Amino acid sequence: MRKQEEANFKYQMTKRINKKGEGSLFKKRGYWYVRLKTRGKVYTKSTQTKSRQEAKKKQKEIVAFFRSRIQRETEGLSRHQYSFDEAWTEFSECRHLASERDETLHKGRWRKFVAWMSENHPAVTSIDGVDKRCAMGFLNSLEGSIEPKTYNEYKALFAHVWSELKECAGLKNNPWKSIKSLPAKGSTIPQRKLTDEELKKLVQFLNKGCSPEIRRFFLLGIYTGQRSNDCACLDWKNVDFKANKISCKPHKTAKYGTRVRIPIIKELKEELELTPSDKRVGYILPTIAEQFQRRQSTVSRWIRETFEGAGIETYGSESRHERRVKEVGFHSLRHTFVSVCALHGVPISIVQAIVGHSSPRMTEEYAQVNDKDLDQILDVFPSFDGNDGDTKKQKAIEAFKIACDGLLAAGLTQEEWKNAASPFFQTEQKQKALLLEKKSA
Repeated sequence: MRKQEEANFKYQMTKRINKKGEGSLFKKRGYWYVRLKTRGKVYTKSTQTKSRQEAKKKQKEIVAFFRSRIQRETEGLSRHQYSFDEAWTEFSECRHLASERDETLHKGRWRKFVAWMSENHPAVTSIDGVDKRCAMGFLNSLEGSIEPKTYNEYKALFAHVWSELKECAGLKNNPWKSIKSLPAKGSTIPQRKLTDEELKKLVQFLNKGCSPEIRRFFLLGIYTGQRSNDCACLDWKNVDFKANKISCKPHKTAKYGTRVRIPIIKELKEELELTPSDKRVGYILPTIAEQFQRRQSTVSRWIRETFEGAGIETYGSESRHERRVKEVGFHSLRHTFVSVCALHGVPISIVQAIVGHSSPRMTEEYAQVNDKDLDQILDVFPSFDGNDGDTKKQKAIEAFKIACDGLLAAGLTQEEWKNAASPFFQTEQKQKALLLEKKSA
């Protein structure tokens, strides 16, 4: 009985909201939207508010906008040449993105397209003059500098604009829809780890040629192995100097409640302690955190400029797709961190816990070990044929001969020779004392 009463109540509330001719309100991702159905068409627009009362106030204004648009379509007044600026204004009024960051991003991409058109096709000043040749030319100009995912986002945005304005602008076809998207799977190469030489060059550049905040940003990536968004938005409350740990929830796996605990390495601790204790409030990197949340592409540019300033090439080439591929980025620091840990014998379970990987297999994929790294094991791995002691003796003798040759070449005096030889006599005395202890035992 109670369920029936609740259903009736919801129906009555819906009727109150959905008065004939005034459209209806519905909620999506926390925001209220206005929907108007008429003549077999559906018009939708966001009220840009999470409050139902505020949404009801804006409902009449939005419905009036829909009515004027329908009238223009009916009378044929809208079938004029939409300039690029008019087209974006019309589109943004029809479709509002709940995220301000996404709206700013899309507007920037539209401006980029308009600038390209004015440079390459100055005679085309309205959207009805854009054909497939123009669309392909613009996307091809982007292909060498962006990832396939971003390429597909550009294409989807413009296809959406043309689809939305098809009737009111009298567009006969959508030139973007027939263009194939780039395959996401297998089209990108994972960013590689940095070599020892590249890492030294990067640290040298951070110490001399960049701003303090960028330096701290990169040091967080080098010494924690966290992703760029986690380093950029790290809060001081996540840093515990007494326990010498950083504890945070990675953005990528936050919905699963995953929390990582990262030991603070000496170099990073010295860097963080430069900030006075009374100023350790809010974001560790306030400028980068604000920019990352507003426009991530700007932070990406800063990252690329830092690598290039250190003399590290960020893009390579891939013959299969004949385009430039991003090989080095902030994620390379994560690969480097995991690889260094693996090379120095840190258990994979501990590395997995620090970087927040869901499985050891993922950690193993990040631990990129090359032939040079593998060769280092020859110097530390013990022998199992029983001749390990002889091998050590032989190496010690060879090292002693090299040392003697160096001393001779330096022209040491008799007194200097005695001082150089004193460690050997001390070692011999220690060995004799150990033998005596064993015999007495």
